[in-house]
Amino acid sequence: MLLSLGLEVYLHHPTKYNGSHLNIIHEQTEHYLFFHLSSRILADICLTHSIKCVIHPHYLLTNSSLINQENTDKIVNEMKKVLSYGEDVFLWENSIYGVFTAQNPNWFEDIVKPLKFTACL
Repeated sequence: MLLSLGLEVYLHHPTKYNGSHLNIIHEQTEHYLFFHLSSRILADICLTHSIKCVIHPHYLLTNSSLINQENTDKIVNEMKKVLSYGEDVFLWENSIYGVFTAQNPNWFEDIVKPLKFTACL
Protein backbone atom coordinates (compact mmCIF):
# COMPACT_ATOMS: atom_id res chain seq x y z
CA MET A 1 0.00 0.00 0.00
CA LEU A 2 2.77 2.46 0.93
CA LEU A 3 4.66 1.75 -2.28
CA SER A 4 1.49 2.34 -4.31
CA LEU A 5 1.31 5.80 -2.71
CA GLY A 6 4.81 6.56 -3.96
CA LEU A 7 6.42 6.26 -0.53
CA GLU A 8 9.76 4.60 0.11
CA VAL A 9 9.66 1.82 2.69
CA TYR A 10 12.54 1.00 5.04
CA LEU A 11 12.53 -1.86 7.51
CA HIS A 12 14.95 -1.97 10.44
CA HIS A 13 16.91 -5.05 11.42
CA PRO A 14 16.18 -6.07 15.04
CA THR A 15 18.32 -4.24 17.57
CA LYS A 16 18.15 -6.93 20.25
CA TYR A 17 17.72 -10.66 20.65
CA ASN A 18 16.75 -12.14 24.03
CA GLY A 19 17.45 -8.80 25.71
CA SER A 20 20.98 -8.33 24.31
CA HIS A 21 22.01 -5.92 21.57
CA LEU A 22 22.87 -7.73 18.38
CA ASN A 23 26.39 -7.78 17.05
CA ILE A 24 27.41 -9.19 13.68
CA ILE A 25 30.28 -11.04 15.37
CA HIS A 26 28.45 -11.86 18.60
CA GLU A 27 30.26 -14.31 20.85
CA GLN A 28 27.12 -16.38 21.56
CA THR A 29 26.27 -18.81 18.77
CA GLU A 30 22.50 -18.38 19.16
CA HIS A 31 22.75 -14.60 18.78
CA TYR A 32 25.11 -14.93 15.83
CA LEU A 33 22.72 -17.31 14.08
CA PHE A 34 19.77 -15.01 14.80
CA PHE A 35 21.64 -12.07 13.27
CA HIS A 36 22.16 -14.01 10.05
CA LEU A 37 18.73 -15.67 9.94
CA SER A 38 16.93 -12.38 10.51
CA SER A 39 19.13 -10.69 7.89
CA ARG A 40 18.30 -13.39 5.36
CA ILE A 41 14.56 -13.16 6.08
CA LEU A 42 14.59 -9.36 5.83
CA ALA A 43 16.57 -9.53 2.58
CA ASP A 44 13.93 -11.86 1.12
CA ILE A 45 11.14 -9.49 2.18
CA CYS A 46 13.00 -6.51 0.74
CA LEU A 47 13.73 -8.24 -2.56
CA THR A 48 10.12 -9.39 -2.88
CA HIS A 49 8.66 -5.94 -2.24
CA SER A 50 11.43 -3.67 -3.64
CA ILE A 51 12.13 -2.04 -0.28
CA LYS A 52 15.23 -1.48 1.87
CA CYS A 53 16.42 -2.48 5.34
CA VAL A 54 18.60 -0.53 7.78
CA ILE A 55 21.10 -2.72 9.61
CA HIS A 56 23.84 -2.13 12.22
CA PRO A 57 26.92 -4.37 12.48
CA HIS A 58 27.07 -3.55 16.20
CA TYR A 59 25.53 -1.15 18.71
CA LEU A 60 27.46 -0.89 21.93
CA LEU A 61 31.13 -1.00 22.72
CA THR A 62 31.89 -4.68 23.25
CA ASN A 63 35.03 -6.77 22.88
CA SER A 64 34.07 -7.53 19.30
CA SER A 65 33.55 -3.86 18.41
CA LEU A 66 36.88 -2.59 19.78
CA ILE A 67 38.87 -0.91 17.03
CA ASN A 68 41.59 -3.30 15.92
CA GLN A 69 42.48 -5.20 12.77
CA GLU A 70 41.14 -8.54 14.00
CA ASN A 71 37.67 -7.11 14.65
CA THR A 72 37.74 -5.14 11.41
CA ASP A 73 38.51 -8.34 9.48
CA LYS A 74 35.75 -10.24 11.30
CA ILE A 75 33.17 -7.53 10.58
CA VAL A 76 34.19 -7.35 6.91
CA ASN A 77 33.86 -11.14 6.56
CA GLU A 78 30.44 -11.20 8.23
CA MET A 79 29.21 -8.21 6.22
CA LYS A 80 30.19 -10.05 3.03
CA LYS A 81 27.92 -12.92 4.10
CA VAL A 82 25.00 -10.58 4.82
CA LEU A 83 25.55 -8.68 1.58
CA SER A 84 25.29 -11.99 -0.28
CA TYR A 85 21.67 -12.29 0.95
CA GLY A 86 20.71 -9.12 -0.89
CA GLU A 87 23.50 -6.71 -1.73
CA ASP A 88 21.32 -3.75 -2.68
CA VAL A 89 18.71 -4.01 0.06
CA PHE A 90 20.76 -3.14 3.14
CA LEU A 91 21.66 0.33 4.38
CA TRP A 92 24.47 -0.11 6.90
CA GLU A 93 24.07 2.37 9.74
CA ASN A 94 27.02 3.50 11.81
CA SER A 95 27.34 2.90 15.53
CA ILE A 96 28.27 5.25 18.35
CA TYR A 97 31.40 3.38 19.50
CA GLY A 98 33.75 0.92 17.90
CA VAL A 99 34.87 -0.51 14.58
CA PHE A 100 31.85 0.66 12.56
CA THR A 101 32.16 4.36 13.49
CA ALA A 102 34.03 7.49 12.53
CA GLN A 103 36.19 6.81 15.61
CA ASN A 104 37.85 4.15 13.50
CA PRO A 105 40.45 6.05 11.44
CA ASN A 106 40.44 3.25 8.84
CA TRP A 107 36.64 2.82 8.62
CA PHE A 108 36.36 4.09 5.08
CA GLU A 109 39.51 2.47 3.69
CA ASP A 110 39.18 -0.92 5.43
CA ILE A 111 35.41 -1.42 5.45
CA VAL A 112 33.37 0.95 3.27
CA LYS A 113 35.59 1.16 0.22
CA PRO A 114 36.34 -2.58 -0.25
CA LEU A 115 32.74 -3.70 0.36
CA LYS A 116 31.10 -0.91 -1.67
CA PHE A 117 27.94 -1.01 0.45
CA THR A 118 25.36 1.70 1.04
CA ALA A 119 25.88 3.47 4.36
CA CYS A 120 23.53 5.66 6.32
CA LEU A 121 24.74 7.85 9.13
